[in-house]
Amino acid sequence: MEPLTFTKEQMERRVARFADLKPVGDIAGMTGSLPPDLKAIVTSQTVYGLTSPTGAGERNFWDAGAVPAGTPNFGAVYVQCAPGTGASWHVHRYSYENFIAMRGKWRIFWNGPGEEEHVDLGPADMASVPPGAIRRFENIGDEDGLLLAFAYSAGASLVDVRETWLPPCEVERIEAYAAGKSEAHDAFAKKMRDLSEMVAAGETETDRKFLKDVAELVGE
Repeated sequence: MEPLTFTKEQMERRVARFADLKPVGDIAGMTGSLPPDLKAIVTSQTVYGLTSPTGAGERNFWDAGAVPAGTPNFGAVYVQCAPGTGASWHVHRYSYENFIAMRGKWRIFWNGPGEEEHVDLGPADMASVPPGAIRRFENIGDEDGLLLAFAYSAGASLVDVRETWLPPCEVERIEAYAAGKSEAHDAFAKKMRDLSEMVAAGETETDRKFLKDVAELVGE
């Protein structure tokens, strides 16, 4: 095998400099036109794409990277949050989601409301959340925090609409907040319920076996 060679110019196109990154805006056509108050409760974090299946897409967070990953099943982002904010409850159905605290103190939760467990991360600490687990994270420090998140799967694409699922508890939280505020609030809540139910209804025997295998692997 002959090693590949590249010019400096070619490699520079694969460098993501934080100062040049732009926050990911609209995600999958779902958040760009939301009323500001609703957008804040849906996604209170600022996301900067690093590397993704295609580079510079906006089908979801994992498709928003500045650098193409060269594979559909890996993506990495920076997440910046003010104290007390973070991501709400969600599930990655096929990918392991990994968190490394870059700046500040972070809390990674799993198991969902009423049963939640958590671990706290300081700078350079990492937590890896398996597929199928409900999870959220929060900046529990006193200043803006920076978190590196990267996800990978054995073969499923991160930009598959079924990859990130809103569980019933999160749909109900959105519905409770949105109820009666405006047509836009109600329409978004309905959209989230319809999408959540569509993804859940599409679960296959292969999906169930995959999650059983994950549970056995993590439980060893």
